Amino acid sequence: EIASRREIPAMIVNGRATDEKSVRRFEWPIVRGVARRMFSQVSWVGAQDEVHAERFRRLGVAADRVVVTGSVKYDSADIADTIEGQEALRDAMGIDASRPLWVCGSTGPGEEAVILDAYARLIRDFPELQIAIVPRKPERFDEVARLIVSRGYACLRRSTGAPQLPENAVEPRPAWLGDTVGELRAFYSLAAIVFVGRSLVPMGGSDLMEAAGLAKAILSGPHTENFAEVAALLTAANAIVVVRDASELAAGVAKLLGDAAERARMSRAARATILERRGATEKTVQRMLEFLF
Repeated sequence: EIASRREIPAMIVNGRATDEKSVRRFEWPIVRGVARRMFSQVSWVGAQDEVHAERFRRLGVAADRVVVTGSVKYDSADIADTIEGQEALRDAMGIDASRPLWVCGSTGPGEEAVILDAYARLIRDFPELQIAIVPRKPERFDEVARLIVSRGYACLRRSTGAPQLPENAVEPRPAWLGDTVGELRAFYSLAAIVFVGRSLVPMGGSDLMEAAGLAKAILSGPHTENFAEVAALLTAANAIVVVRDASELAAGVAKLLGDAAERARMSRAARATILERRGATEKTVQRMLEFLF
């Protein structure tokens, strides 16, 4: 109200009206009048989608002041074919560029064991397949390294470059561990196939846009609540494979390894999903400038 009295425009940018339960609270008789008066004074809303736009109208924003601009987060997603430093990362870790690399990024507790179960199945039919695991939390790096070694692999850590070897192993197969901060996208850029973690376990998922912007074939678990919109868009575009356990994970990776055309189609569809939704920032800035000048 203070802004309205002083003729200062109040704008909602990248607008989301929280879920239906929260919106209904504003419609309780005890707060409905205050809420509608407050929202009626909003000068403009740039809503992320039509669902949120309709919620703002219900809350009292005039219909002609609500515009669907899309989400600005799509503008922040990097679209690139290569990442600076990826060759240095590949060379430092000894990753073979001629062989497919499966990168499992932002993994959470309980996922690495499932991933390694799937990998053990995969290398029977795809012995050339390489794997890199990049846990989300730095405090779990040592734990995951021990797990890799316990499965009989030579754990090659990015931080040290020195392998951790299982006991009594003769020329163990390497498995790479990304145990540094800030290099996940470089790992993704080297990958033929990406699994985005914290999604096989109920942890809300991780950012899918990183891999999509890099045009990667993506697999994910079903728990993507924190990134539900992007997950739904990628699913609608058939640009993601959703799996639930080691068996489905192995089958999903095997299908993509055996079908280069499908892998390429998914990669293109993932990037296109992001590109089609860019532009919200420009629309928002243009509208803000109209109010200022």
